[in-house]
Amino acid sequence: MIPRSCYAGQCFSNSPDGRAAYIGWAGIVTEGMPFNQGFTIPMNLTLKTLTDGDVHLFANPIEEVATLRKAAEVEETGILLNAGNSTFTKELPGELYDISFTIEKKGKPKTATIKMDKLALTYDFAKERFGKFPAPMTDGKVTVRILVDRPSLEVFMADGYAYHMEQRRNLSGNVLGKMTISVDAPSGSGVSINHLEIYPMKSIWTSKVEE
Repeated sequence: MIPRSCYAGQCFSNSPDGRAAYIGWAGIVTEGMPFNQGFTIPMNLTLKTLTDGDVHLFANPIEEVATLRKAAEVEETGILLNAGNSTFTKELPGELYDISFTIEKKGKPKTATIKMDKLALTYDFAKERFGKFPAPMTDGKVTVRILVDRPSLEVFMADGYAYHMEQRRNLSGNVLGKMTISVDAPSGSGVSINHLEIYPMKSIWTSKVEE
């Protein structure tokens, strides 16, 4: 985890539809770049009442992020991890991605681990947590969305209940190349990966600077 990876955030005033559109300061290493650190993806903040009556702050990428998606590279569902196949792995050739999927409890699994670049998050089904991040299930399911940028990975868990940013490899001005995402569950535990969608992303920068 990056120290102070998301802090000093601010919300825009007069944002469309009265949304609380938030951008945080991202304390990421930007070695070899002509700038220092950066910002998080813009997020939509909402308050939701949970089943126990508590009110919780949820954060999710603003809907406009989807306009940067290219054609889907992967669309799969019902990927069962069991005794004969305890690991799902997908190699990705690009650098920028919007990845989303649902982890569903099918048997009596104890854990499931997501790995990508330097990211390693283990979900504890009993505690309903990704490590130190609480991520409650809904009907035995928990969602994950990962936005992959060149310097960082931003992870939104349980429909935005929890958020985490992870530093990627040092940039040093170089192209990072391909990466791999995997989900691993103990043999025989019974975990299903559903609604897996992987979209390569366009850059937000145009080739010509507007004057």
